[in-house]
Amino acid sequence: MNKFETPPKDITEKIEQTKQELELFLDDPKKENKERILTLTKELEELSNVLEEEIEGISFYKAKPEGINLEFRSRVLKKLSKNESKEIRAQVALNPNTPKETLEDLSKNESKKVRKAVAENPNTPKETLEKLSKDEDDSVRISVAGNPNTPKETLEKLSQDKSESVKEKAVQNPNTPKEILEKLSGEGISFWSSVPTLSTLKNLNNNKPIRMFVVQNPNIPEGTLQKLSEDRVANVRRAVAKNPNTPKETLEKLSGDKIEGVRRAVAKNPNTPKETLEKLSEDDYRRVREYVALNPNTSKETLQKLVKDISEEVRKAVARNLNTSKEALQELSKDRSEHVRKSVAKNPNTPKEVLQELSKAKYISRTEVAENPNTPKEILEKLSKEGSEYERMAVAKNPSISQSMLKELSQDKVYEVRKAVARNPNTSLETLKELAKDNAFDIKMIALKRLKEYEQV
Repeated sequence: MNKFETPPKDITEKIEQTKQELELFLDDPKKENKERILTLTKELEELSNVLEEEIEGISFYKAKPEGINLEFRSRVLKKLSKNESKEIRAQVALNPNTPKETLEDLSKNESKKVRKAVAENPNTPKETLEKLSKDEDDSVRISVAGNPNTPKETLEKLSQDKSESVKEKAVQNPNTPKEILEKLSGEGISFWSSVPTLSTLKNLNNNKPIRMFVVQNPNIPEGTLQKLSEDRVANVRRAVAKNPNTPKETLEKLSGDKIEGVRRAVAKNPNTPKETLEKLSEDDYRRVREYVALNPNTSKETLQKLVKDISEEVRKAVARNLNTSKEALQELSKDRSEHVRKSVAKNPNTPKEVLQELSKAKYISRTEVAENPNTPKEILEKLSKEGSEYERMAVAKNPSISQSMLKELSQDKVYEVRKAVARNPNTSLETLKELAKDNAFDIKMIALKRLKEYEQV
């Protein structure tokens, strides 16, 4: 036991009680007491293991606070919430498994970092978020404004906050009432009645009025989106172009905007029609064509044209798109750019014969091939035994890998490989039970958490 650690009181008391009861029976070892002696001995062993694990965990978290996101035991989280380190308390406040009463206690913490973390946690009770919405620190109120659990009444107040940053976050929250959004969508445009000077218009294009953030809300009415698509401020039009609920006709109109950033947002929007994307695929700006190549709505025909694009980034985007045809992927697998070929190796639609060739090539890392769920079993087996530690780690992450291969990789000497096995959804219960005894504490916690999830199913 680490001498600097204080053991959890409830467990140490239980251990002492069990020891005392066991001693009484051992002093009088009658035949009828033997079964009870065996039961108590087993209980004592289990309690000692729990104590040892908790002490080990607390020591691990002191050195690596970010590892607290793996913790699921409410008893341990409660103990850690009282730790002297604000980093540890903040990580507890972020953990979705932290009990609500502990989050309530942490919401009163003297550290703004801890209170901010409580305000970010989606499991924080509405009453606690309401209290934190009055916090003196802007960053705490910003986090409350962005929390999906924040009630409408609280968001309504925050939309009128003295801090512009708080207001901006509040109007983007899907829980903010539509009437508030409609009211704020017109804020700051009363000057339109007079003709602005050239310098005013120039400044407006760099400005970020509140309506720019209002328009990012997924619940904003279509009529408001259409109205703001004609806004004088480019940032507002770009925000309209980004919104997945913007009508197709509006996106078509914005695709001809003179500002490249607006056209780029249209090219990125998954709701943009194929015909509009086809037109944007010929845009002079490389970033616009790149987003067209990444868009899940882009047609195979448009993607085929972009295979020949002069820009490496555009061709790489084509290689990543799930709509790209097998013929196009085969052509891109021979591209002069290594980055393009790597993207082909990652695409789950890449034909097996292409992956087979890429796994042999000396000029490309085989890691991407090892991660691809479409990679043939024999290649994965070969890479799991003969590959570098990065290739074995990639194999261990592959969602198509067999349980027998995962079992073998769970004994790998490289920590990251075993960690990837513990996280793989295909890892068997048997292998997880073995990993729950791993020397690396975080691997052990990942395995234990997975085992707990199995029990709850």
